[in-house]
Amino acid sequence: MLLEERVQEEEKLLYCQHCAAFVLPVFSESGPHIRADCPSCGRYIKFVRQNLPPEERAMWDALKEQDEHLRDIQRGAK
Repeated sequence: MLLEERVQEEEKLLYCQHCAAFVLPVFSESGPHIRADCPSCGRYIKFVRQNLPPEERAMWDALKEQDEHLRDIQRGAK
């Protein structure tokens, strides 16, 4: 799957604060993340959300839920 295909549609047009303009960013991989940079000034804009296969999305959702549950336990223990 191409990098651009992994980016969620609403993340394909982003605002560059440095250029004060909406741009079609340049995407690159940064570990497990997809980084968006401005094509005009080259500055970092943000890490974008990804379209993941359903089984991978389910895994990340389960990890997030488990993390939130552990944080709730920690808050209750204080």
